Amino acid sequence: VLGTWNYTVSMSQQTFEGTFTILATTDGYAGEFVTDAPRPMTMLEVDGASTTFEFEHPSMGKINVTGQVDESDVFAGTVTLGPNTAPIMATREAAVADAMAASAEAVEEVEHVLGTWAYKVTPPGDDPVEGTFTLEMGPDGLTGTFQTNAARTMRFIEVEGTRLAFEFDQPGMGTVLIRGNIRGDNFEGEARPETAMGAAPMTATRLPAEDTTNN
Repeated sequence: VLGTWNYTVSMSQQTFEGTFTILATTDGYAGEFVTDAPRPMTMLEVDGASTTFEFEHPSMGKINVTGQVDESDVFAGTVTLGPNTAPIMATREAAVADAMAASAEAVEEVEHVLGTWAYKVTPPGDDPVEGTFTLEMGPDGLTGTFQTNAARTMRFIEVEGTRLAFEFDQPGMGTVLIRGNIRGDNFEGEARPETAMGAAPMTATRLPAEDTTNN
């Protein structure tokens, strides 16, 4: 239900048109319903595709709106004003709908790499090095951290099919390049420090969500 919607309400042989906007905030949801002026939403509840809220109009009093969003980005429901009820229909503005679709597509393309992975790097002639790395989808795209003796920010993260590549800076080793392939919950590839002549084999296994929470 997030975004800006163009609504139409038919009540008492009159048609009212305008917009309403619902946003996600750190405290839940917030929104405003525009009539002749923006009216802040109160009692705003979002439960999946269902939404209920109220707003106060200076001359009409408290107005309640409830409805659901279908797969075609159409909001359909009712407006209740005192004893009167009228239908409301709204469509999400195209720019918002397109942005949401693009965001969903971007997540789908990288979904198979998301999560926290337990890795093992085996340098030639040295003891294995173990730790975790995490890949997440943020507002600006794919982000990640690689845990060594401290959390290192990943750069230049690339996902192409099963192929995963990224790099990070490690003091004393310079830039470390990670390259490999993900199949299911397993990663197999190599780690190549800038200061080393060759690459070290690297494997990783995606941790279950409950393990990540406990850690």
